[in-house]
This record gives sequence, C-alpha cells and structure tokens, in this order.
Amino acid sequence: MNRATKFTLSISGAITALILLSASSCDSEAERKAREQRANKSASVVLCGAANESLECKNLKERERRNSQPSAIGYVYLYNFDGSIKGYFTIKGKVSSTQSQMGPMDSLDTHSYGNTVLEAPGDDGSYGPNEQGIFFFTTEGVMVTYSGEYVLSDAPLKLSDNKLN
Repeated sequence: MNRATKFTLSISGAITALILLSASSCDSEAERKAREQRANKSASVVLCGAANESLECKNLKERERRNSQPSAIGYVYLYNFDGSIKGYFTIKGKVSSTQSQMGPMDSLDTHSYGNTVLEAPGDDGSYGPNEQGIFFFTTEGVMVTYSGEYVLSDAPLKLSDNKLN
C-alpha cells in the first residue's frame, strides 16, 4: 500500500469516526429529550403511596388489605347462565383464579444461538392452561371450583333472581 492510499484511508477513517460521533451525540440528545419528556409526564401522575394519592390507589390498597386476610369471611353467590341464583357459599379467605400459579408462566432457555421463551410447567408439574374459573375454600374447609358468573361480598347480600341494576 503506497503512502497516498494510506493517507486517503486515514482521512476517510477520521471522517467516518467524526460522523459516527456526531450521530451518536444526536442520539444521546434525542434520548435525553425523551427521558425528560417521560420524567415530566410521570411527574404529573400521582403515584400510589404518595401523600396526595388518588382514590383509586386507596381503593386498591383497601382491596388488597381485605384480600390478604386469610381468616376473612366472604360470601360467594353463584349464578346460572340465565341469571338466576344457584346459591351461595360462606367462604374463608379469598376467591382465586384457576389460571393463577405460584411461579412464572414462562421460562427463558439460553443457548448458543440465542434465547427462547418456553412455557414453564404449572404448579402440579404439567403444561397447558387450567380450566377456566375460580376456586375458593368454604368455612368448613371444602374447596369449590366454579366456572360461571358470581358475586363476592364481605357481608351477606339480599339477592333474588331479579336483574341487578
């Protein structure tokens, strides 16, 4: 390689480096502006736990507090598909989804050619979704699973088969 070619390559390398540096500084400036916009937007949102939190946050906290009491008594009213009441159960604890599980629903399989997200086994070691529905435990300790519509209350309700408006 002659001297002129080396010089030309050096100059073109320097120009390329300058272009890349100025492009990355533009990206950094754009990223900085985007961060500022997100911060300004989030500053206008009242976060749960803040002194001036919203009523929605207070409702969610109260719901969680009530759902976290394992000895709380509740009343589950089961409905038929026609809207009439099948009956009700007095329950201890909370109503849970049959789709819930204690661990993550996906696992990451890392290998030499990348990562793959795989379905994780359920709590019982099997794969695939559970039946749709809810489950709960009665005050007598009986587990009930149900797949229809229901109403949950923390006090007895006077319900009939009339439409609830």
